[in-house]
Amino acid sequence: LVNLAADQLGVVNVAGHLAVQRTASDTLGLTQGSLLKFLPDANSDVDSAACASAGFDTELVGRAFSGFRTSNFGEPDAVDATKMVFNGGVSTNTITLGRAGIVAVCYCRLSDCAESTTDWAFALRLTVRGPLRNQQWTVSTGVPFRLEFLGQGLRTTDTLRIIPPTKTCDTDNLNPLSEISVRVGCPLNCQEVDITTGMALALKLLDYQSVGCDYANANCRTVYVRRVTVRSATATELEFDSPPGLQDGDTITLGPAVQCQSQCTAEQLAAITGVYHFGDAGTHDVPNKVVATPDRNRFILPIGWSGTVPKFSVAALQGEWYRTSKASTAEELKGSEQKRLAKICWSYAGNGHYVEQVGTLDVNLPEPLAVKLSLTATAKDTIAPLVISFTTGVHDEYADSANPMMLKVVFLDATKLEPLYADEDALHSVTSADHSDASQNMCGKLFPELWSDDALGFPVPSGCYHNSLMSTQELYILFDARNGLRSSKKYQMVMKAVAKVALDTQEGMVQVTSMDDTVLRPYQVVERNQAAVSQVVQLPASGSAPQFMDVHGVEVLGGFNEVVEMGERLDLRFQLSGDTAGPIVKQTVLRLFFFPLTAWDLSYLGASSACTATCTPWESTECGSMSCAIEPVVDAGQNNIVKIVLPTDMDDITGNVKHVVRITDLVMPSGGFFPNRFGAQLATADGVLPDYT
Repeated sequence: LVNLAADQLGVVNVAGHLAVQRTASDTLGLTQGSLLKFLPDANSDVDSAACASAGFDTELVGRAFSGFRTSNFGEPDAVDATKMVFNGGVSTNTITLGRAGIVAVCYCRLSDCAESTTDWAFALRLTVRGPLRNQQWTVSTGVPFRLEFLGQGLRTTDTLRIIPPTKTCDTDNLNPLSEISVRVGCPLNCQEVDITTGMALALKLLDYQSVGCDYANANCRTVYVRRVTVRSATATELEFDSPPGLQDGDTITLGPAVQCQSQCTAEQLAAITGVYHFGDAGTHDVPNKVVATPDRNRFILPIGWSGTVPKFSVAALQGEWYRTSKASTAEELKGSEQKRLAKICWSYAGNGHYVEQVGTLDVNLPEPLAVKLSLTATAKDTIAPLVISFTTGVHDEYADSANPMMLKVVFLDATKLEPLYADEDALHSVTSADHSDASQNMCGKLFPELWSDDALGFPVPSGCYHNSLMSTQELYILFDARNGLRSSKKYQMVMKAVAKVALDTQEGMVQVTSMDDTVLRPYQVVERNQAAVSQVVQLPASGSAPQFMDVHGVEVLGGFNEVVEMGERLDLRFQLSGDTAGPIVKQTVLRLFFFPLTAWDLSYLGASSACTATCTPWESTECGSMSCAIEPVVDAGQNNIVKIVLPTDMDDITGNVKHVVRITDLVMPSGGFFPNRFGAQLATADGVLPDYT
């Protein structure tokens, strides 16, 4: 094969020429008027018998055989007669191949060859660079995604462009305008596409320097080929120094570090590496398929030799390798609105030259998820538990997904509402964690409680991880296949958090997303929604407003070793101590939050609609009767709050004056739990200036 540079046939839908070297010493019957036939050769197994029996592929070449042989028979080049060019002696008689892939080139020395005759012989293989057609992507709005696609001969200099459904890739001289509803640079720097210049999406290919890259196609690992060993007449083993991330059926070429060691010819080295020399100067690639083995460090090339078996060496045990059959953008794209059948175009030369449509993209709007964000403490700058709750809708994906699913919880502005670890430490700054970093230990660090009304309980996560992106905190819960969320069930997740500013009940603070199958549909959402806080977050009590004493503001009485055992009924005694500057005054509202929040579900005794709270005053003081009721943290959820309004005729609780309150006539929850503390919050009679301990 002769190197014709820019005129070389080898890019899908791009006209070019094919020429072969016909030196006196290596003519191989190349005669004037001879003919070519092109056959798809995905498995590199076309031989002379296949060339003889197969008909002319009009879809691949775009012309009937009769017309092709009339215009594209072999003629010596007008400048260099040692080159046979298949253009019938006319430079404008080019060849265009309309399908990407490995192509077998068959040769017939006769000018009147029929389509199928034994005069045809296999000559060589050629890579037609480009993507496979009719690929499809479906994503959901608001989810950063990448476009990964299959093809052959793909390079990092190629680009993709997303265009509107009404346009075609050959619009505007192969340079169509971009679809503006898809943002780029996400998630950190989402931007609208500049409609005047278009969006040329850069591509990344897996190779020895690009293994395990993150969402931005950065922070990659280096993995080399260590050994190349012929195992049989049909198999050669590649050993890598760690798993390369290749998949069965991928095609690769090998770099110059793979060399002949002994009993090896240049042709055998080319067959192994997939890199072939032109007859004059330069090289072209015809990559080999890899076959996976149980050992993730080893792959098989379906090439081998018997008899005199060649031996190959790898310089410094650092063999380069390049996958040519799959490429992807960075995970930087995000659909902003619903869109059907946007088109994906491929260019072989950067911006412009979009010569092939790869496929289509659908961007869907997710179904709404019923989400609540319920607080315990309502004071700014106060660390306390909150509950993120949601109720799933009826969706087949929950039952039908054959692979792991995922739940994503995003705190939309951690400068306003910051999630914390269960031990109240700040989340570690992590920006590029993914599924491989998930652990059950992290689930426990993030979520001290997980609950569901499902008879099977909250599904046990396979792992959790989190990421920090600008002012957001993203938390991920992974579920094993067939062990995820279910339709029409209620779920609650308890976390520690701190509100850093006053918050209203309108601004969305948390977004909960139930993701689909993480393998087959990684960018599709089952249902999603945001939630604002359930109660206004206010400035905390200060000055003369009611406040607990800094130490022992609420002290449980009785029990043994600081543990009070409860029976079937709640019977709890505790002492209140108030701040000297901000005494606890009459009609102050006291709420007790019982932890674990999801385990406590108090109920009234018999037909009663209230609990009983009595007050034993400090000596020589007054403490009258008080009201007592139960409430849920989550609206319509478990009753895990006892609300007490202190008496109207009570002496202030301050300094040494410490009243004792006893709560009775409440039925304990049926389930058991380990000893735990409870939280308490004071607020004024009109519900402001909270103080939490």
